[in-house]
Amino acid sequence: TQRLIFSRATLDQEAAVLYQPSDPPEAPISVRPQSLHPGIVPPRFAGRPPKCFFALLKSFLGVMFVGQSPEPEFVHQKLRENPAFARTCGFTIPQPGKPARQTDIPSLRKLQQFDQIMTESELWAELALGQVANNLRNGTVQAESTVVHDTTHYHAYSAMKVVELNSPQPQPETEAADEHLPKTPSTTTQPKEAAPQAKTKAAKRTKKAKKTPKKKRKSHPRTTKNCRCSDREHCDHEWINADEGAGTVVKSTGTMYWAHKASTLSFAN
Repeated sequence: TQRLIFSRATLDQEAAVLYQPSDPPEAPISVRPQSLHPGIVPPRFAGRPPKCFFALLKSFLGVMFVGQSPEPEFVHQKLRENPAFARTCGFTIPQPGKPARQTDIPSLRKLQQFDQIMTESELWAELALGQVANNLRNGTVQAESTVVHDTTHYHAYSAMKVVELNSPQPQPETEAADEHLPKTPSTTTQPKEAAPQAKTKAAKRTKKAKKTPKKKRKSHPRTTKNCRCSDREHCDHEWINADEGAGTVVKSTGTMYWAHKASTLSFAN
């Protein structure tokens, strides 16, 4: 944890300020994209029948368009409580007492898996960029010369962990403290009663310098390992951050969030 903390940009001057995620591995495409259409899924020879990609995508976009957060929990709730919305996305309503169909409303686990795949493969980002480019092409959004910048935050995935920094701090020596004391001139023009007072000040400065400095505390995401070893504490895999880039985002006095800080750029109008 100490190694990961001191490699952050807030404590390491040589670290990059912006976190660049690694490129996801490109899996070989075994299905021709031209053969995929809404309601048509590639054949599988084993396992459960797959769900329609377009129906899953429409369910997330539909929740987002009505002003709700496109999270799997909210999508699953919307599909369950609104049959018209589920049919519009391309799903069918499960029939009690009959076997499940391939087109039935997916489970929460399936929606979570879909969201995870879309996030790790950066398909959500490509979809957003494609929508912005399409809005500029068809004139839905007019390009302007003035761009407005603002900051926002997105809640982190990991839990926060407060860690005390064990960086060695140089202790001030007594001589260094005495250098800042008022020195008595060689020609004594000062009354003798001032000498004990100067000694008392010197003793207070020395005592203050010898005090143990207060340890600094810093918020940090929990550490984990990308392995399933039986003895994770002593295996050879490296400890990493559970959520890289997460930190305490201060919005106002007394209002703080454990989240990722993000910047937005938009047109003025």
